Order: sequence, then structure tokens, then C-alpha cells
Amino acid sequence: MKKAWLRYFLGFSVLTILGGCSGGSNCDSASPTESASLTVTAPDQYPAGIPTTAYLTLTNNSTVAINDLSYDVPEATNHTSATIKVEPSSALKCKNIVANDYCTLKVEIGANSKPGSFTVVASSSNQLNHTAVDKLKSLVGLGAEQFILTANIGLTEIPSNTQSGANGISFLVAPTVAAESDGSAQVSVVAVVNQNAGSDFNTINLTTQSGNLLDFAVLSGNSGANIPTNLKPGDIVTYILKIPAGASSPYSFYAQTASHGSVVNQGTVATNIIIADAKQGVLTVQPTEFALSAAVGYTKQVITYSNTGNGNINNLAIQTPQSPLTINKNNCNASLAAGRSCTVEVISNAESGVSGNGTIVATYNSNLSVLSNYSYSGGTIQNGLQLTALNNFMFVATTGNGVATTKLTLQNNGNVNESNFAITFTPNQYFSLVHENGDNCVLSANTITNTLTSGQSCTITLKYNNSTFGVGLATMNIAYSYGANQSATTSQLLAYQTTQGGATLNITPTSYNYGAIVVNSGESKLESFVATNAGVESISAINFQAMTGDGSYFSVESGGAGGCANALPLANGASCTFKVRFGPTATVNQLVTATLPVGYTFSSGSSSTSVELSGYSRTSLSANVTLDSVTATGATTGNGESVNTAYQFESSSLNSATLVLTYKNIGATAAESFVINQAPSGYAINNNQCNSVTLQANAGNSCSVTLKPNQATAGALNVNLASSLLASWSDESSTVTNRSILWDTGSGTQNTIYANVYASAVVNAVMSKDSAGLVSITNLKTNESFYIVMKLTGGYNFNKTYTVTAPAVFSPTSGNCDLTNNNPICSVAFTAPATASTGSSITISGTPTANPESFTFDVMAPTWYAYVANGTPGVFQCTVAESDGSLSCLTPSTRPNANLDILSTIVDPTGNYLYALTSDNDTPGSYVTCALGTNGTYDNTKCVTKTFPPYGNLAFAETGGNWFAYLAGIPNSNSGNSPNYCNVFQESSLFCNVASTSPTISSKGIASVVVNGSSLVYLSGPNNTDAPYYAKISVCDVTNSAGYGNCKAAYYQMSITSPTSLSAVQIGDDYYVYVLDYSSQVAYCKIETSGVNKGKFISCNYIDSSTLDVTGVQSITAVNLNGSPYLYVLSPNTPNTIYICPLNADGSVSEYACNTYVPDPNVIPSFIPHGITFGSYYSN
Repeated sequence: MKKAWLRYFLGFSVLTILGGCSGGSNCDSASPTESASLTVTAPDQYPAGIPTTAYLTLTNNSTVAINDLSYDVPEATNHTSATIKVEPSSALKCKNIVANDYCTLKVEIGANSKPGSFTVVASSSNQLNHTAVDKLKSLVGLGAEQFILTANIGLTEIPSNTQSGANGISFLVAPTVAAESDGSAQVSVVAVVNQNAGSDFNTINLTTQSGNLLDFAVLSGNSGANIPTNLKPGDIVTYILKIPAGASSPYSFYAQTASHGSVVNQGTVATNIIIADAKQGVLTVQPTEFALSAAVGYTKQVITYSNTGNGNINNLAIQTPQSPLTINKNNCNASLAAGRSCTVEVISNAESGVSGNGTIVATYNSNLSVLSNYSYSGGTIQNGLQLTALNNFMFVATTGNGVATTKLTLQNNGNVNESNFAITFTPNQYFSLVHENGDNCVLSANTITNTLTSGQSCTITLKYNNSTFGVGLATMNIAYSYGANQSATTSQLLAYQTTQGGATLNITPTSYNYGAIVVNSGESKLESFVATNAGVESISAINFQAMTGDGSYFSVESGGAGGCANALPLANGASCTFKVRFGPTATVNQLVTATLPVGYTFSSGSSSTSVELSGYSRTSLSANVTLDSVTATGATTGNGESVNTAYQFESSSLNSATLVLTYKNIGATAAESFVINQAPSGYAINNNQCNSVTLQANAGNSCSVTLKPNQATAGALNVNLASSLLASWSDESSTVTNRSILWDTGSGTQNTIYANVYASAVVNAVMSKDSAGLVSITNLKTNESFYIVMKLTGGYNFNKTYTVTAPAVFSPTSGNCDLTNNNPICSVAFTAPATASTGSSITISGTPTANPESFTFDVMAPTWYAYVANGTPGVFQCTVAESDGSLSCLTPSTRPNANLDILSTIVDPTGNYLYALTSDNDTPGSYVTCALGTNGTYDNTKCVTKTFPPYGNLAFAETGGNWFAYLAGIPNSNSGNSPNYCNVFQESSLFCNVASTSPTISSKGIASVVVNGSSLVYLSGPNNTDAPYYAKISVCDVTNSAGYGNCKAAYYQMSITSPTSLSAVQIGDDYYVYVLDYSSQVAYCKIETSGVNKGKFISCNYIDSSTLDVTGVQSITAVNLNGSPYLYVLSPNTPNTIYICPLNADGSVSEYACNTYVPDPNVIPSFIPHGITFGSYYSN
């Protein structure tokens, strides 16, 4: 809707004010003479009884801003019986209106409304054109400095409409509208959907008779082609209808229903609007329809007449309605200026069964009129006068003053007016009506002349005047008129009493129980009583008479300041005090009762009252003090009740540890001057609340003693209650000194509080060769297994898990270590990596922190040495490179024995001795042992030759923790000679079992290896006795028993025909035996690592001769150099060389992988390699 549409509207008000602004943010500058014009446009009427929202448009038609506007619906203007208020957020948006702009104000109309009207008032603090405003201010009683303009909106009954389709839409529209200066007009139209209009449309259009759309816009309501839901009965739509200049009068429009742009039904009933001259006054009436009903108490209606035109209205006259309607109020004059309103109130006096309808006609400007249609119905006329009094119609006076008054309220509870209340009394000598301040009943003689409408009331003073002693009843009769000259009467009974005007002595309390006193103790109890004169006359004398009952136990004391003996005479309302003492006594009595009579005298007579007294006397009682509870702070566990549940204090935390002992008296009498003293051994009394206190009877209170341990050493720290913390007190029966107080745990009493001090937990860690931590180490060797051992000392109920973390190259990288007091040692095993490193660290995490919490160390790689059996020249020593297995010879060959050729060498398991087998074929033969240096250095001067049966090969194997030497082959030829095994004595001496049983009588090669915990010896020979007969290699398990008693064939039908030299090695997780097949080929056989066939060969494969030519080869040795496996193939014959072959993960040798080693002839001039052995050594 365009802004221009909102300038004028039926029911609008326009006010011109002087230019200016009050400092608002939208203020435009203007000259002092510049004026601002504000227009309000509002609907004429809405349906009554339906909650809805009225939309008003305020337009600033000027070139300056209008600021600080506020809005209200004054209660005095609301004639609808509903709550009507301005919606706050819209009022805020309409507070400031810039030049040539508009805003929409929402007014919320509540439920249960009746026909009538209300006024919306807009006001501002701007300077206003007082001449224009003053004309309107009387409408709502506002000052001219605030008032701007008003808009009247009506609520009306909807005329009955039983038609269907579009004709079932009812329209509320003013019948006459004033044209603008250009001849056009705008009018507000309110459409109401009735029950018969249907529910299949979402749009209501305003059209011509032929269905052409008129010039209108929807202000509110869910009407439009794009509305998703249909309209339903009761819905309301508000329009602005623009009537073009030159339109004929009356101007007609029709309803049309449509659904999403498609016509549903075209109306045929016209709604007509008269177009008045632009300068003419136009009278509108609100409501246009109303229905009065006495049955629902709706018998009055306020009708509002407004001049909505631009000229004055003259000759305004409101015609008198037909009976039973009458005009009750009328403030309409003959002239009504433009923009002004006036009201008329009519009342229906229809009696029961009477109904009808009519029209109230208002004529103006000689020949024009507006109509307000009405109906009425009478109900059953009910009168009802309710009488109420503040004293409930009970009057009490005394002979002294004789007067009592109350407020009498008359209320009309009927449904018709009630008046002329004539009041009489029977008998009539004591009661009368008087008018006092605050009374609103109009009193004339004994008649109240007010007319009380339904629900209305008034109040008058009813007076009783009688100073004669006595009581009685009187009747108040009220005759009154109601309705149309009807009358009724009602009556009310009045009770009265005039009492004697003497004195009355009231004593408080009227009774008192003293409780107990102890006999023969001198104990007594004193209680005060207050005596008050509640009568009229003064009391001249008070007499405390002899007590009845057990009066000997009590005595009265009435003297002293304020005492009754010194307070006489006791005037009206005055008080005095007396005291009654109970005890002392030497007599035990379970119940003592007495009555104290009190007589008093006044001028007109005397009277008496009494006080009831009670108590009891008993023998003395003893206190019974117990240790009620013990609580510990700083204890890690325990409840102190037994050795097994002792409080546990950590020695390092004793500064914050306490024991709090709480004492109570469970006896029937108090323990006074109660004190606890003498701290127990190992403790100090830190806070003693039990120091000359009173412990009330029956555990009424408690006191506590705080003990602080001062023994730092570990051990028992029990509290002996028999010899410490002794109590003293006084009670009724005696004085108690240094008594032991037992602890009442709830399950019995005991004289000990169990506590224990334990040493703080200390966790020490060590890096060790063994899991017990006996052999500590500071650095590691590659591939070395070691332990992090943790040891716990101290602690209580210690149960902690520590995590030990090693570098990523260690195996494993972490492990947990669980420590408890029952398991104070734990360890985590690790294996160092195969590569050397410096500054490696292992950390320990856990609480408390381990000592140390980390180890920093170096991982040292060994130096590998090869010891070559070089025949006649003797032995020479070489260093070995792990990277490629190459040899670097250190020294020339030297003979460990000048007469012996060296055929094979082997380093013993200790690494301390080199064994060299010689070429001596004589019996008993010889072998040489050479002591090696700490770094593995060979020195022929440290060799010893020993007798020995001639053998060509030697291997060591472990049985039950002891090492044995296993022998095979004959020197030179390696043929024949039964295998043997020997004890190793004093490290380098062999004591052999020549008669040992063996699987072959003619051995050749021998090798040993440990496979998954099993110590195995492999033996080759041409005539092994293992079944089948053609087995050439045997495997002997010597794990538990040394020798050849547990041997079996290592393989069956395989192509190895003449095995001579053997060598075993581990490659990764697998194990292999390399076999020299009589200088023809080298086979490699994979070993079964588990099960019943553990140690036997899974398979054997040959190294191709093109890869390794073993012509002239006499021996082979396989070795794993710190994770790098190699096969050394030795040929003492032509070509006199050593082949060094890297081994693959599957035991094979790649083509062209083998390298030939020939030593420097300047170092080794004669090279006759018969055998080779290896040893690894770490620098010191």
C-alpha cells in the first residue's frame, strides 16, 4: 500500500501544531513558524465479544519531525467492559515520526467485550497550537499542553446474516463519509466471516456488482492470494476502500470470495455508503447495534456520537427511546464541532418476560440522522439487600460509658435499583443511626435516601447507647423500594450487653510448671507473674491468700520495684509483678501442685482470681560422660577401632594429622566444670574445648579435644584411654576427678584408640643384569638383555603401577611394574638394540616418583674378531666389519705350539679362551688353549698344549647351566673317529667320555645352537645309526642331559650324501644349519622350532655352484654379526682363499654376493685357511 493512501481515513483526526522538536533523533530543523500536521486514521467499528487488534495509522503530513509521542486508552473513555491497551512495541515504533512518513499503532481489544466505544489518545511534549487543542481537551480531561488528537473506535453487535457464500460476509462501515476537497473519499471497511460464508476461500475482495475489483488495500487479517490457509467463521479483515472523485452517492460495493486467485463466489448484496460534501459535518454513532438483557445483568449502554466530517453539526437531537428504555445520561448539546464526541447512556427497565427491539434516532443539520438499533429482554427482577457490620451485630458496653458503635454496610445484591431505606428498631430506646466522617450513605431522619444500583453499597454508623447493666436483643427493620414501585423489607437481630464497670485482675501466666528441683541441695526456682487491671475502676488492694494443695513448697515475693505491694492503687490497664519461689525442700515428691488465690479490692466491690502452680522434687543425679566419636584428619585409612583397622598416618605428613575426640554427657544431669587433661604418649593436646565447660544432660551438647601426633618414627601410636585423657567434673551427686572415659564405638566400649605411623613410601630403581637388581649396570651392549628393577620400602596398603618407557629402538618400548607392600620388588625386562648409541634414556613415571626416575646410558657395539686356523703358520687374528663381513688382519700368523699345525679354532662361551685343534694324529693327540685378553687379543705366548684324542672339530653346548664340549672328526681327513663330549674343567681343560654312546662311529662335522630354549647339537658322519640308515646328520637335544643319548635323524631322504663341516646360525626368528657336502656344494637347512619335530630340518636347499664354488673347501662357518648373518667358506687348498657370503633372510646366498678374501701377503705371507671362529668384545 502506498504511503499516499494513508493520509485520510474515515474517523480520522488532523491536528496542526507549531514547528519544533524536543531533541529526538529524527528531529528536522524548522523555523519557529513552521507547522506540523499529524493525521490518525482508524477503523469505525469492530465486532463486539471477539478479541482482536485494531490498526491505526499515524501520518506526519508536514516537513518537520514530530517526536516524543505517547499513546493511551483512557479508562474513562472505555465503554466496552473489556481490557483495551496499546501494544508497547508498536507505541515505541511510533514515538518519533519523521517528516512525510507514517507508522502503524496496534491496539489490543480483549475478550468478553460488550458493544460500546473507546478512545485512543496520542499526546506529545512538543509545543502545540493551543487554539486547536483546546477545542478537544475536554473529551478526555487532559491538559492542552499534552493533548494532540484522538480517535474513537466502536464495538458493535453484528446484524443477523443467514445468507451463504459471499453474501454471508458482514461489513461494518460508516454509512456516511465526508469527501475530500478533490471529491474523492477513503473509508475503513471491516469484513466479518459469518457461519454460512463457507471455508473454501483465502481472499475476500471488494468489487462492483459485475465482479470488477475496486480500489482497496488490506490493512489487517489473513486475506490474500498468497495466504496458505483459508479464512474461517469469526475471522476479521480490515480494508481501506478508496472512493474515486465523481462517484455517485450512495456508493455501492459487493463481496467476492476467492481461493489463490480464483473466484469462489460473487456476492449479490450491496453495501451502500453516502458521500457527504467535503465541508459538511458527518455524525457517526457507535455502536450501531446492541442487545440489552437483564438476565445477564446487561441493562445499560453508552452510545458515542462523533463528528467525523469537516464542518460543524447543528440541531443535534437525541430522540427519546420507547419504553422500557430510558435515557439515563446525556451530555450531547445541539452543536458538535468537527472532531468532537459526546455520549448518551440508556437503561432498559424491561421486566421478566418482556422483550422487544427499537431504534435510537439522532437527528442533525435539520434533515440528517443516524441510527443505533437495539433489542432488549427482561429477566426475573430480584431484589436483595445485604447487611454487614464490623462487630457482627454484637454490642458490648459498660456501665461506665454505656456506648458502642459499628459501621453498618447496605449492599444491593439484586438486579434492579433499590432506594429509600427506612430503618426502625424494636425496641427502639437503645439504637440509632448517625452520620460520621467516612460514611457515604445519605441519611435523612431514619431513612437512607441513596439509590443503590446492582452491586452498589453505602455505609452508615449504627450506635448503641445503654449504661444500665444487663443484656438483651433488639431487631433492626429496613423497608425499601426496588424496581418499578415495588417494595420489600428485611430485618437484622442485634445483640447487646452492658457489663458492670468494676475492676478485673488478669494474671499471666495463669499456670506454671517449675520442673524439678533437687532435694537437700538448697536448690529453688523463681518465676515472675504479671497482674494487670483489665477493668474500669482502680484496684486499691491485692491480697495473696493461703495456698491450697502442696502450698508448703511455694512462697510469694511481691515487693521490690514494680512489685504488686508497691504498685497500688492499680489503675485501669496498669500492671504489677509478683514472684513465686519453688523450693528448697528436703522432701522427694513426684508431683507437687498448689493453687495461689489472689483477692483484690476496688471502689464498687471486690473479687478474686488464682494461679495454678506445679513441679516436682527428686534426689540428686550423676552425669555419664562418654567418648562419643573419634575422627582423624590426615589418616590414609582406618577407623581406629582395632589393630586391623588402625588409623594409618604417614610419617612425612604428621604435621597435618590430628585425632579429634568428641565427648557427650548421656546422663540425666549436667556435668559442670568438665575438663580433659593429660595428653597420651606420642601426642600433644592441640586444641582443648573440654576445658571447664558444662556438658548438658541427655547429650544436649558436646566438646572436643584435638590431639596432634608428635612421634615421627614408624610404629604403633595407640591412645591408651585408661591412663590418659582423664576427665574431671562436678554433678548433682559428687565431684569426679581424673576418671577414664571409654570410647563408645557403637558396637561396644573400649579403652584404646588404635593408630599407627608408617614410613613414607620410597621407590628406588636400578638398571640391572638380573631381575632381582643384584648386579647393577650403567651402560649396555648391543642386543643385551637387562632389567629395570624397582624396590619399595615403606608405605601402607601401597598399590601402584609404574610405567617404564624406553626409546623406540628397544624391545619392548615400555612396560608396567606393579608394586605393593606384599610384592615390593618388580622389574621390566628390555633388550638393547643392535646398533650403538650414546645418551639413551629410560624414564619411569608414577607416584611417588622413583629414585632415580630416569637412566641415561650408552649402548656399546662390540668389536668382532675372527681367529683363523692357518695350518702350519699357526693362528692369526682379524677384525670383522659388520657391514660386509670383511676381515682386516692385525698380526701375522703365530704358532701357539711350534710343533703343531692348527686345523680349527673356537672361542669358548666365556670369551676368555681360544681352543685350537691341531694336526697331531698320534694318540693321545694334542689341543692348545690360549688365554685371550680382556678385549679378545690373541697372544701365542699365553697358550698351553694339552693331550687330547685327535679330533678335527669342536662345539660347545649348555646343559642345565653347565657347558660341555662336543668333538667330532679326525684331523686332516676329518674322517672317522667316534664323536665325544667332554666336561669343561677350570675353563680350559676338557675331560672327555670316550666311551660315550653316539649315533655314528665315524664322525665328521659338529655344530650347536639354542632354538627357543632347547640346546641342540648337530652331528654328521658317513654311517650314522639313526633310522633310516641313510640319515647322514643327527640332532641331539642336550637341554637336560649332556651327551648323545637323545639323538634323532635331522633329515631323511635328502640329497646330502657326504656331509662334512657343519655350522648353525640364527637369522631373524629362524634357525639354519649349513652343511658342506664333501667339497661339492653347500646346503642350508631350516630348523623346526617347536613341536615334536623341534630341531629337525624342515627343508634343505643348495647354494648354486655358480654362486659359490666350494672346490678345495675344507670347512664352513656361519655367524650373525650383530644382526648381519654371513657364511665364511675356507679353502686351505688351491685357490687358498676365504669366501665371505652375506646371507639372506631365508638363508640363501644371492648370486654374485660372495666376496673373496686373500690377506695382505706382507702380513700373512703363507695363507692356508683351515678354519675360522668369531668372538665379540667390548672396550673397557
